[in-house]
Amino acid sequence: DPTRPPTRTPTRSPTPGPTDDPTPEPTPGPTPDPTVDPTRPPTRSPTRSPTPGPTPGPTPLPSASVSTDLPDCLETCVCGSGDRIEVFFNNPEPRPDDWIGIYECDDRSEDGEYRTHPTIWLWNCYDAVCEDEPPTAGSVVFEEPLPFYTELGPHTWPLPANECFVAVMNRNEGSSPPPYDKICEGEEFITP
Repeated sequence: DPTRPPTRTPTRSPTPGPTDDPTPEPTPGPTPDPTVDPTRPPTRSPTRSPTPGPTPGPTPLPSASVSTDLPDCLETCVCGSGDRIEVFFNNPEPRPDDWIGIYECDDRSEDGEYRTHPTIWLWNCYDAVCEDEPPTAGSVVFEEPLPFYTELGPHTWPLPANECFVAVMNRNEGSSPPPYDKICEGEEFITP
């Protein structure tokens, strides 16, 4: 079969003039091929243990706005009829399981230890053992409703009236039976 003759007129007309937008620049070149082994194999031996804690930052410069209202350790505020007791604490070396217990003054033994369970207690983080960084200062408030864990054990709330009590900050280390590892204790107070 014979081939067709060529077309006599061009099929498209040329562009009447330059385009308004410049043409995009070409890419610099093809992307490189992927590497065969992009990651190193895991180490065979364990790595060194992490440091026990972060390095403390520099000591801040003293200023006129630094509060001196922090208690040396514990300061207790008995509010109203004693149905609300707030214990302010200052704990420069806190641990996640530090807690504050309120003991009867008579519970202190001759060596200064409390060899009984407290009348009532709260974790320094209130709801539970601290999940994050434990607080170095703050307060816990004993008032209804108390966290569920205070219902476990021989605890009493509200405190009986006209009795001597003392707030004690303890560390929850070692065995569970008292005496606990006492951090410090506050001043004695009488419930209204």
